[in-house]
Order: sequence, then structure tokens, then C-alpha cells
Amino acid sequence: TKSPNQNTVVTTSEGLTSEFLLEKKSIWNHILQFSKVQKDHPWYKVILHTIPISEFSGPDGMDLILDEVKTFNNGLNPVGKPYWLTTSEKRTSLRAGAVVIAFATEQEATRAIQNRLYIAGISVRVEKHYSTAPSSQCQKCQGFGHLDSYCKRTASCGLCSGKHSTKQHLWNSSRAEACL
Repeated sequence: TKSPNQNTVVTTSEGLTSEFLLEKKSIWNHILQFSKVQKDHPWYKVILHTIPISEFSGPDGMDLILDEVKTFNNGLNPVGKPYWLTTSEKRTSLRAGAVVIAFATEQEATRAIQNRLYIAGISVRVEKHYSTAPSSQCQKCQGFGHLDSYCKRTASCGLCSGKHSTKQHLWNSSRAEACL
């Protein structure tokens, strides 16, 4: 299958493990075009808040984030490529945004959350990143891509779009209209 980043993902089974495939790479490497092969390892993602957009929005911005974490946060080693959680459209009008980074161990992620991180000379708040499918709908604001348990938006009724939760929606059947 293909990942969201268009990487090829090979799913193995009990009889055909990833270790076996990597051991026999010379047999199949001419069939698939690739620049790198690696075994899937879980990553522990966190969100860094209030990252200065002007300092990290350039082509090397995410590499600079990695350098900042490694240099000014003793013993933390992020993995992978960080990315902006704040949309590029929103970043044009904001001074700071949110960035997602990952760690190889849960202990590193927890340490970053508990101690905050130093980026660009400031202490930034860190929280756990909860992955949600873009098609997931929030029952609080009716928006997509997040769940109501983490929603900070204003409530919106799923029946009438009023500024109240769907649970608070009242229905008047004699007049066939709704609301509070």
C-alpha cells in the first residue's frame, strides 16, 4: 500500500517477517524502486506550541527545529521530519504556530511534555499528538480531522448549526422547528 506521503508500505505476515525480507533484500531489490528500506517502528509524536513562524518557515526550517531540540534539550533525539500543524494559510497571518515532532521512545516524548522544550531561546509548551483521520467528525463543533475530546472550538449543533451542542437541541414537533 501507499502511505499518505506516498511511501510504499509492505505488510508482512507471521511466516514472512520484516526481518526475513530485509535479510533477503538482494532477491527483491530490483523489483521495487526505493532509496531507503526500514522496518516500521512506532514513533511518539508531540506538538510544540508557539514556534516562531518567521524563524522556521524557510526551506531548512524543520531541520532547524531538529537542531534546536537536540542542542538545547539535553538527551532528546527527535526522529523523522517535523511538520507544521498550523496550515500555511494561517501561518501567513500569525507570529507563532504549532509543529509536530516525533521521538523513538515514549520516555523521550513524556520527558518533553513534562519539562517543555527550548526552541529559539523560549520555553515552549509540549503536548501529546493524537492522530485522527481527516474524515473523523467532531461531535462538538462538527468540524473534521479532530475529536470532541480535544476540541477547543465553540459548540455547533449537528441538527440546526446553532451555537449549542447537539445534546442541547430542542425540537418542537408542532411547529417543525428547532432550537434553544
